[in-house]
Formats: sequence, structure tokens, C-alpha cells
Amino acid sequence: MTERVLFDLYYFLDHNDDECRDLCISGQDYAQLIDTCFKHSAYLSFNIGFLRRNSIEVNIPEPYKIIEKQPTPAMCDDVAILPCTDAVREYLLSTVNDLFEWIDPYGNPEDLTFYRADGSIFFWSLIHEGVCCLIDRPSEDVSGVVDNPDWHKCPPEQ
Repeated sequence: MTERVLFDLYYFLDHNDDECRDLCISGQDYAQLIDTCFKHSAYLSFNIGFLRRNSIEVNIPEPYKIIEKQPTPAMCDDVAILPCTDAVREYLLSTVNDLFEWIDPYGNPEDLTFYRADGSIFFWSLIHEGVCCLIDRPSEDVSGVVDNPDWHKCPPEQ
């Protein structure tokens, strides 16, 4: 029998339709998110299909592995897999200051996803749709990220 793993799912949208305002994860909130993802993840991926199809240089730190036409939570496309190293962390923090800048119109790879060592997803994003999700287990402290009122728990707490 397979052991069931409990988790909480949190999501963030880059807009609030009720209040007619755009939202972002930037500055210290972005740095906190990246630090939390690195704490609980072994590797990450980016969708690089658009960049490769349009002959735009894929400028990401070595080492990385390109997996062609593999499914991600977002879509099937070419994906770059990178280990969670200090150099990769610095690349993520120095390339953009807002999670929602990981998108091809900025010349960046898209759809940042973090994976635990067991291959399960800790965090995924679908940037062009303006959504990201954090999937934590009871042993993982994500309070520094999800205490922001623009993060929502799914299903909502009663």
C-alpha cells in the first residue's frame, strides 16, 4: 500500500478582480519565496520552449540539462532542469525582482517549478496566466511566504 502524503496547497494570483488591482511577488517577498523554495527543494525547472523556438539564447547557469517536450505542471515543452545551488539561487535573485517577470517577453525562461529530492513538486508557476502554487508538507515551514494576505489556502479555511 502506498503511503499517503498530507500537504497544504496555497495559491497566488497576479490580480485581484474584486479590488481591480494587480499584485506581484517582488522585492523581499520574492527573495523570501526563493529562499523557502531552496530550503525545501533539490532542483528546479524552467520552460524554455519559446526561447529555443525563436533562437533566443537560453542564458541560465551551468550545469543544466535540457529535456525536450516533457510535461510540466504548465504544459508540454522544452524544459531546463537545474540543481538548487548557490549559483542558481543568485541567478534567480539577480535576474528579476518579481516572480512574474519569469516570462518570455522579458527574454527570460518561464514557469519556474521547484521539486523536492523525491521528485514531488514544492512550487510551480504558470506565469502567463498569473498564477503560482506552493504545496507544503506538515514538516515544511512556509509561513514566511504564505502569511502575506494575497496568498490563499485551498480550500479556504472555515
